Amino acid sequence: MVGKSNGAVIDVWHSHIVRVQLGQLGGMPGHFIDSICTAPTANDRDKGRKVEKRLTRMKHNILLDVYGADGRQLVDAQKNAVLGTP
Repeated sequence: MVGKSNGAVIDVWHSHIVRVQLGQLGGMPGHFIDSICTAPTANDRDKGRKVEKRLTRMKHNILLDVYGADGRQLVDAQKNAVLGTP
């Protein structure tokens, strides 16, 4: 649960953020969870969903499932866009 890192107590698997939208995309589910729980956090429901929406919009044009470790940088960039941080 994301609440373990002082965020909202949401289960990103059962809330359909990861399971349905990102679950088939290689390392992206892990990168997503690691990113939203790392400072600056985006681990409340609204911010987490906004990051997820940005990623799922990208999946129609970018093969996210082929990203390896670089996927974390991609997720972090989307998180920073949501949070308005550099």
